[in-house]
Amino acid sequence: MEDSILNEVNKISKVIEAILIKIGLIKKTKDSTKLIQTEMIELQNQLGLDFNAVVIDEKMVDILIGEYGFTEGDLDRFAILLFEFFEASNNDLEKQKIKMRVSEIYKYLKDNGNLFSMERFYISNELEM
Repeated sequence: MEDSILNEVNKISKVIEAILIKIGLIKKTKDSTKLIQTEMIELQNQLGLDFNAVVIDEKMVDILIGEYGFTEGDLDRFAILLFEFFEASNNDLEKQKIKMRVSEIYKYLKDNGNLFSMERFYISNELEM
């Protein structure tokens, strides 16, 4: 039982890391629409995570933890992924929605987590601008 839980936790981390690597490659092509669509499909296929449904929900952090088994590290990486989507998006409404969700993740991690991340600090400063 414990091994299956650890395997699920590792799966989430590996999927998010793989997506972040792909984002780096796709960003070089400057096709932001392809970036967002490709990675939303990847989240759906690998984790069963409906990106649009989760991101619009005000209880996103609770959903990611409760339904998908995200750890603090997974939340931190997911926030980085969202920030990549934020930077790639040309839609102001979508950018505002993503900005709110990244802020919610970081607030949760600040209030409940033990992790410190320079990347989190950088992203938080970027979103405040």
